[in-house]
Amino acid sequence: MPRLLINSSLRIYQAEQCEDPLWLSEQLSPFDAVGYMQYGYGLMKNRSVFDSTFVKYEHGGDLDGFASQYKFFPQLGMGYILLTASGGPWFNELDALIEQKLIGAPILEAISLEKKQLKIFEGIYRFDSGFEFKIVREQAQLKVHFPGNDPVHLYPAAPDLLFFRHMNVQLKFELSQKGKIIKVIYLQNGAPFYPRKIK
Repeated sequence: MPRLLINSSLRIYQAEQCEDPLWLSEQLSPFDAVGYMQYGYGLMKNRSVFDSTFVKYEHGGDLDGFASQYKFFPQLGMGYILLTASGGPWFNELDALIEQKLIGAPILEAISLEKKQLKIFEGIYRFDSGFEFKIVREQAQLKVHFPGNDPVHLYPAAPDLLFFRHMNVQLKFELSQKGKIIKVIYLQNGAPFYPRKIK
């Protein structure tokens, strides 16, 4: 994208001149109850899940192996565009890492755990709503299977803390002295949920 167009876009977003053709949207829905997402027809106005004080204008997609992300932060006067001919979970992780670095959000570092430590987390978990997800181990890597979605990587930050790189979610585990799971706290954008391991 030419520098002139990028600079023009940033000025428009900073002034919130949504009627300008570069905004690409004629109507917007309100922010949701938590204040995170506002949909348009071309771009979305959103708050960063890593720090909700930052507003961003974005659009992205993954189609037939091609992935893209177009993201601007008016408060910073900066943004970035990612284009690749090879999409997949790694692309979302890269996008999230760039966003965290750009806004100065804390970044969790992954550590290595032994296979027997990873094995503790394998199983099926159920929320009170009835929604379930499954954690599986493939060699020294944990993955999560959500219904209807491709598996995503889950990384250990401590022997009792797992996290996603592509979104602001951590799983905190309370373990017994024998390494059995007593309690799970699923923190999504700071909000706690309490799934139970059922298998």
